[in-house]
Amino acid sequence: MLRVSNEATTVASPDEAGGILRTWQETPLGVKALIGGTFVNRFGGFLQFFVILYLTQRGFTNGQAALASGFYAAGSIAGVLVGGSLSDLIGPRLTIVITMVATAGNTIAILYINNFVALLVAITVLGGICQMYRPASSSILATLVHPSRQVMVFSMYRLAVNAATTLCPLVAVLIIAVSWDLLFYVEAITILLYAVIIAMALRGVVLPSPSANAEKAEQKDGTEKTSAGSYLRLMTDGRYMLFLVAVFAVSVIYVQSLTTLPLLVEERWDVLHFSILLALNGFVVITCELYVSKHVQHWKSRTPLLLGSVLVAGGMMLFALPLGYPILIIGTLAWTTGEMICFPMLFETYPAQVGPENMRGRYLGAANGISNAGMSIGPIVGIALYDRIGASVWYFCGIVGAIAVLAVLAGTVPLPRDREREDRAARKQPIAVEGQTAVE
Repeated sequence: MLRVSNEATTVASPDEAGGILRTWQETPLGVKALIGGTFVNRFGGFLQFFVILYLTQRGFTNGQAALASGFYAAGSIAGVLVGGSLSDLIGPRLTIVITMVATAGNTIAILYINNFVALLVAITVLGGICQMYRPASSSILATLVHPSRQVMVFSMYRLAVNAATTLCPLVAVLIIAVSWDLLFYVEAITILLYAVIIAMALRGVVLPSPSANAEKAEQKDGTEKTSAGSYLRLMTDGRYMLFLVAVFAVSVIYVQSLTTLPLLVEERWDVLHFSILLALNGFVVITCELYVSKHVQHWKSRTPLLLGSVLVAGGMMLFALPLGYPILIIGTLAWTTGEMICFPMLFETYPAQVGPENMRGRYLGAANGISNAGMSIGPIVGIALYDRIGASVWYFCGIVGAIAVLAVLAGTVPLPRDREREDRAARKQPIAVEGQTAVE
């Protein structure tokens, strides 16, 4: 039956993107537990900051400590790839529990290894297994959260990570003042606590994602295999491979803020001035990202990827201008804004939604692995260029940013969240009845 009205009526749907408080209130308990558990886990993630200092205080040389740090980074790249496969094969919940228990045990083992080669192996393994949970965690969030709300929920997840990472070094200093060994035991305890939270809170909770019905229909038609695919199969997805180019490029640019920027600031000012820039970035991200995501979640998926990439690269390019310290603050605010707009979509939402459900872990693992590779290669390239061409290195960030933009344009496709929004908008279009609006 139709009734005549001069304007359409809007009825809120529980699947529509909502505000911060509403999204949190309506988020499943399992998701809240995972976000809280992630904060606990990352709050105790001391070794990523202090592994070099720990090795040198044990009597190893600076060169050996640096080598161990490099192997730790290499392990992390492999770890997220393996973690993505495990998540698809045995399930994300079991992946997190197994790898976290193994991480806790390996963390304690490092205390009792004296041979450097054996220690190098243990640190490499630790770098790998401690990262295996990441694709699984993101997969759980993507499974339990409707596509229209994933940008906001992944921002909440990032808030937990960023807040814990900010507090972690401060607490670590207090623990080190008591004992280095205590630092390892506390980290192991927080890791095990995370495993317990996931094991208990998510027991029997993980349900098919909102796109599961479409996936099952494809499988019944014989167009999709029910077994999990492989990274080789992922590599046949040419559009996603182009998207990974954008992930790599943005990661190469972003890491310059942690490696090349301090060299520039120290040359012109001092370490305090660099610390101010880092504190500014951390403060803005922690306090503002959820509010930014409240608006970004209504955009088409490609928009935050493009705008964020431009702002991250453009903010870095501002560092090349000889306008004193204020331009560094403006540049930092620019790339920080790009980070808030882009990263929840770039590293989490897009990889989680674009691939088939039975390969979600691998799609997330590939994005995380490529990002880690960019974060590892970026400092080498950036510092080498800085030594040769000085502040002009920031124009290199602009070139890499242009590559990221082109890769996004060529590689991204509409996500389920985009299609659902278009369908919802189409259903709400008014029906014209003799110059008036008719709605059901």
